[in-house]
Amino acid sequence: MIGVCGLGGITFRVLDTQGARTTEVCGLGGITFRVLDTQGARTTEVCGLGGITFRVLDTQGARTTEVCGLGGITFRVLDTQGARTTEVCGLGGITFRVLDTQGARTTEVCGLGGITFRVLDTQGARTTEVCGLGGITFRVLDTQGARTTEVCGLGGITFRVLDTQGAGMNEGCDLGDTTFCVLDTQGAGTNEVCGLAAITFGLLDIRGVGTNEVCGLGAITFGLLDIRGVGMTEICTLGGIVSPLLTEKRKNYGDFDVHSSVSYKMLKLIERLE
Repeated sequence: MIGVCGLGGITFRVLDTQGARTTEVCGLGGITFRVLDTQGARTTEVCGLGGITFRVLDTQGARTTEVCGLGGITFRVLDTQGARTTEVCGLGGITFRVLDTQGARTTEVCGLGGITFRVLDTQGARTTEVCGLGGITFRVLDTQGARTTEVCGLGGITFRVLDTQGAGMNEGCDLGDTTFCVLDTQGAGTNEVCGLAAITFGLLDIRGVGTNEVCGLGAITFGLLDIRGVGMTEICTLGGIVSPLLTEKRKNYGDFDVHSSVSYKMLKLIERLE
């Protein structure tokens, strides 16, 4: 299946447990998508410029509605027991958590113009996906672990997602020298090289060992949260800003927005994840 995205947005498809597909299309600066529940029922998501409004079905068909304003995303995702987790993002990036079927959390953090995230399969195994500036077009593994190829536009990332038994593999593209690493569930890495502006990503493995991310166009560095809730620091270009993000072990954590070329502004605090 093919996903196509525009400038500043994401277009993708998600497989349900039977392999049925639903199509996602997004416009400039936003995301529009549908998600299937286990019975194949669909819910439609529509977003405006710079914001997202959507619903996600749990396995029983219950819905939760999320609305966000310009420049940021706020949403909740239901697990199969109806437990909720809250997600907040800043201008140009997404920060979110996804619950597995047992309620365990995995943390996803991204910087300006890109997304970094992990997806749990039904057994709790993780597969990691990363994209740079521009957009993402990708495919997801089927339940038998068959591989598909992922390609994105501006920023030029091409990658594959490993199945649960996957060994390391190398793949590359012609332009530039973007480099990042994807871990399979056994911790075996695979390196990807492609795209513009010399971006390097280091991702968390499933044991929660943190690594650093270094991004091009002025050297953006991200330290990701590990699964134990250890804090992360962002060092961003255009003035070398350092913004410590508070962890879930603190009373609150913040949603950071680029306020100027030399500073971050905390938009709001959200209540601690239970």
